[in-house]
Amino acid sequence: MDGLRGSRFVLRHDGGSVPVSLALPGKHNVYNALAAASIGRAFGLTGDEIRRGLETVRPASMRGVLHRLANGVEVLDDSYNSNPAAMEKALEALAAATPHGRRVLVSGDMLELGSYEGPAHARLGRRVARRGSTSSSPSGRCTGRPPAPPPRRGRPRCGISRTRRRPRPSSPPPRGPETSVLVKGSRGMKMERVVQALLGAAGGAPAGGAGGGH
Repeated sequence: MDGLRGSRFVLRHDGGSVPVSLALPGKHNVYNALAAASIGRAFGLTGDEIRRGLETVRPASMRGVLHRLANGVEVLDDSYNSNPAAMEKALEALAAATPHGRRVLVSGDMLELGSYEGPAHARLGRRVARRGSTSSSPSGRCTGRPPAPPPRRGRPRCGISRTRRRPRPSSPPPRGPETSVLVKGSRGMKMERVVQALLGAAGGAPAGGAGGGH
């Protein structure tokens, strides 16, 4: 795993193998790539053709686009949507990023969960503590009032914002090399405004392209 930048793996097939560099963060995207590779093999593509195809993949807008800011911070914009399973995978990617640096989670509510809403957000709080985020900034009605605090050991610093209209961090904006920030929430939370605020404050461009296509 190469932090928020993506991953590298060896694709083995029919006795051969090719190295692949994937510009999508998280181990779950390696599994997605293997599924795509299997389809390619079924249609007769060579290993090298599959490798070239996988290495051209870039995330769509707000779906895992990496921004490298001038102040050394890496911001993973995964703000388009969220659900418990997707948030868990995103947390895995954040936990693997800059193991000796600072990791910041900016999370919005996971909406449309019905009666599972409370338990899902409580579970998220526990996962954040276990995954080792050093700072957490929840936003919204659900994430803003966890029913129970995470264990004291490894507990992240946490600030809460009650508004989405004008994102105002409860602590100074993240800065410095080896700092990774994940921004994620359901579509209705409009978490892209947080990303825009971070980009406007520090300057930066999406890594590896504009992130607007697949």
